[in-house]
Amino acid sequence: RLYDSFEEEPGFFQFATALTSNDLEEIQTFLNSAVSSSCEGLIIKTLDRDATYEPSKRSLNWLKLKKDYMESIGDTLDLVPIAAFHGRGKRTGTGFSEAELEERSASLRSKVIPEPKSYYRCSEMMKPDVWFETTEVWEVKAADLTISPVHRAAIGIVDPDKGISLRFPRLVRVREDKTPEQASSSEQVAEMYNAQKHNQTNNEDDGEDD
Repeated sequence: RLYDSFEEEPGFFQFATALTSNDLEEIQTFLNSAVSSSCEGLIIKTLDRDATYEPSKRSLNWLKLKKDYMESIGDTLDLVPIAAFHGRGKRTGTGFSEAELEERSASLRSKVIPEPKSYYRCSEMMKPDVWFETTEVWEVKAADLTISPVHRAAIGIVDPDKGISLRFPRLVRVREDKTPEQASSSEQVAEMYNAQKHNQTNNEDDGEDD
């Protein structure tokens, strides 16, 4: 009905790209195509009669399939938490489960310092509420690495004035086996970003060949 009610006009009104399938390989290919186009992932909907969208309600009828949910895709980095912002009452978008957030908050509460260390680099546009001693290493998974005018990781390596940030990061685990000195370096972050950019370019070229 929806398709019959509207007429597409390129650049102004277009339906989202969609695929109807129950083939896992076909869905994987569709996900890869979405990721190479810099999309977060896919929204998967069943074709059951009662599978209508209900805001603020979790359902198996509508599922997110994100790049970083797949073991075969996504990037992980070993990072050291050096600062934090006070919560605003919601956990949404933090990349932590409620249990993880409570556990990590309790662990870092005793590591708070009055001001940042001289070697901490932070943009004037981003002023954390608290600073920490460098004591923990977190393995963090992200959907993508992106150039950022605010974040300072690998600044001057990939771009002279911009750093690299993580898109949709989430905590994988605390690396008890690593010290802060063994965390991912700026060079490693830049190398991962360049590899990601190279892979995206190759995927675009493959799509053009098809």
